[in-house]
Amino acid sequence: DFGPEGPEGISGDPRGNLKARLKQAEYPYVAANILDKETRKRLPLPNTTPHLLLNAGSLKIGVIGLTTETTSVTTRTEYVKDLDFSKLSQTTIEQAKVLREKGANIVLLLAHVGLMCPSDYQYKIHSQKEQERSCNPKEELVQVIKSLPKGTLDGVISGHSHQIIHHWVDDIPVIQAGASGLYYNLLYLTYNWDQKRLVPSLNRIEGPVA
Repeated sequence: DFGPEGPEGISGDPRGNLKARLKQAEYPYVAANILDKETRKRLPLPNTTPHLLLNAGSLKIGVIGLTTETTSVTTRTEYVKDLDFSKLSQTTIEQAKVLREKGANIVLLLAHVGLMCPSDYQYKIHSQKEQERSCNPKEELVQVIKSLPKGTLDGVISGHSHQIIHHWVDDIPVIQAGASGLYYNLLYLTYNWDQKRLVPSLNRIEGPVA
């Protein structure tokens, strides 16, 4: 939303400020579905990668970055008019396949894509069945998760809707820690080395913590 950097005004690079902030960060950004409309290739933003493969002890954790498809209308259109925000489900499937081939034991989605739940769910931990029934099934993230083949994802860290979320969609845990760094949520995943998979019954969510 902040457009060009420096005195050039609107005639400068429409994403100048974004690029400057990306370069300043001491951590990588993850974004897999931001494409150049003409080339149909991923936009080469600084310090940005479509996915990460992290080590947690002996486990390999894959992380896919997604941006809501509504970005073209929810941000200032003059700064994104040459971009396309590709389909979230297809991008997730493609990136998850790459990560599994690289040896990822667990694949997580880090998504600036949200969902909405009743306000009284934000500060309570409900059962998984209650959560499945409670949140809006038409939300973008819910639709994405429900469209994925089973086993594509193991968990989702979401954003965009600014809610506190500790939820499940099709047995996949979804967390979101409100907005502005006020909270953090914890997602516990238990991995069975003999079976080479997560143990769904032991996966749990806690939060929020101020």
